[in-house]
Amino acid sequence: MNDSTSYSGYRWFILTSASLAIMSCYMNVVAYAPLLGQIASDLNIDMKVAMNLISVTYIVTALALLGTGIMCDRYGTKLVLLIGILLSNVPAIVVPLIGHSFNTLLAVRVLQGMAPAFVLPVVGPLTSLWFPPKEQGLASGLMMGSLSIGAAAGLVAAPALARSMGNWQSAIAFLSILGWVGTVMIILVRRKPSSQTNEVISASTTPVGGSLSAKKALLSPVTWAGALIFFFNAWGFHALYALVPAYLSATPPMGIGLGAVTAGKLSLALTLVGIFAVLTGGIVLDRIAKGNFRLVMATGFLMTAICSYLILLPAVFQSPTFLVASLLLAGWGIPFMSSSLIAFCVNTYPFIMVGRMLGWIGGFGTFGGAVGVFMGNIAIGATGSFNLAISMISLAALAGFGLSLILKRTKLSGST
Repeated sequence: MNDSTSYSGYRWFILTSASLAIMSCYMNVVAYAPLLGQIASDLNIDMKVAMNLISVTYIVTALALLGTGIMCDRYGTKLVLLIGILLSNVPAIVVPLIGHSFNTLLAVRVLQGMAPAFVLPVVGPLTSLWFPPKEQGLASGLMMGSLSIGAAAGLVAAPALARSMGNWQSAIAFLSILGWVGTVMIILVRRKPSSQTNEVISASTTPVGGSLSAKKALLSPVTWAGALIFFFNAWGFHALYALVPAYLSATPPMGIGLGAVTAGKLSLALTLVGIFAVLTGGIVLDRIAKGNFRLVMATGFLMTAICSYLILLPAVFQSPTFLVASLLLAGWGIPFMSSSLIAFCVNTYPFIMVGRMLGWIGGFGTFGGAVGVFMGNIAIGATGSFNLAISMISLAALAGFGLSLILKRTKLSGST
């Protein structure tokens, strides 16, 4: 079944629809970050209070992911995608009407925080249903890469639109246009995978030892090893994006004193490189690693572990060339393994459980991002420096590297 001609060309329309949904959800989530100063001023609230508009979305996403995967398995990817994109778009479009109160805006952010939890679990089932094994890394890479594209677009477009439109509320609503395009595309999806494809998938994903219960899957050591890998991946992802920009701009001895403008440019590069890393990781998984997701995971973790620590060394941060190279490689490593995280779930669980397990493991892993940022903030407050906080990113990546080496490649069955 490796022959892609056995799979409908309609799969690329499905892929585009899902990618637009993911991209739109993350654009709407991240768009508030560069606008927080203006939001705090307009709503007459403290900046620390305004920060809750960011943190609440990550908490809600992590909690919602624990259950949305089950919906994906029971009701299908189309319905779940549609719910997710509407949870992101509808609140965005009404912000000009209700976005003048912190409490109503917080409610908007709770709904938008739920949106990624609906769209992310579909990546595993869609790649399994619509794409041959030799294309599954590329397909999941394109969908996960749309996450980074959406985040980068939100960071760049939101402040530019706010300036041109005269207020941030209108900018937030305008950004939902992409999501409405995705909504129409999802509604237009009418076809299903071919019966031949479904038969092969069913045969290849039915465990030999009988049906696998959710309880057995959750209690499996493989599940917990995978969940911890997701956890340390999220730690590196969120901590890099949250702490490194501040480290670059803060004056010594707290940071390295590059100033806000230079730090902002380098931080955008750190974000954008993730787009190419996700796509490259999917291709490497398909073409070079031949589906060996452990190898790609270990490579990504090791790259981030080494290069995130290097930016703390004077010999590196005092050289623009070495600093940029280290930042790009540190930012490359974590998203490089995104497709392999999906491949782990696809290859470990029966097809009928992929959505729920991806949701549960992804939800658990998302807490790693919150823990990483929280622990980093504590370290900065205790030491007056970013050194320990950045070092913890490196240590988290090393922990993920070790787990990747011992992770088993096995299909769980009812006899497990």
